[in-house]
Amino acid sequence: VLIKRMPNYKVKMGYGLHVGWAIEGAIGSEFKIDVTYLSPHVNMAARLEGATKIYGIPLLISEPLADIMTPKSKEYLRKLDIVSISPNTPMALFTVDVDINLFDIEKPDTRYYTRQEKKAKRCYARRKRDALRESVLNSGYSVSNLYELDKD
Repeated sequence: VLIKRMPNYKVKMGYGLHVGWAIEGAIGSEFKIDVTYLSPHVNMAARLEGATKIYGIPLLISEPLADIMTPKSKEYLRKLDIVSISPNTPMALFTVDVDINLFDIEKPDTRYYTRQEKKAKRCYARRKRDALRESVLNSGYSVSNLYELDKD
């Protein structure tokens, strides 16, 4: 429906990736409980995600995360900037330039399903996901291989 009303509309998403510890906790009252994550590292990832809009890119990676990446993955990083986290703490920011068209994107299913059909569909999807997970774990799959397919 949205595509018909706005044919040239595109969704843009930004991701901020950082590494560190976090504490998961439930907060709220007896009527409503929400899950939250408390950590300076979670806050850093959120700030990186917000900065993707400023830099006009979909992915920002922090230096601490880049430091622990495999050498093969590091080859595809592009250094964007060095920012000051606190007065004497600089941190480099990285991104990865990937052609989004290399990824298989499924078209949304807009058909109406009965409750039983939905349950069967979820079961099928879970089996398919489990089989894929097994094949990836047993094949020695590496994310860095995706970058080799990128023509840029």
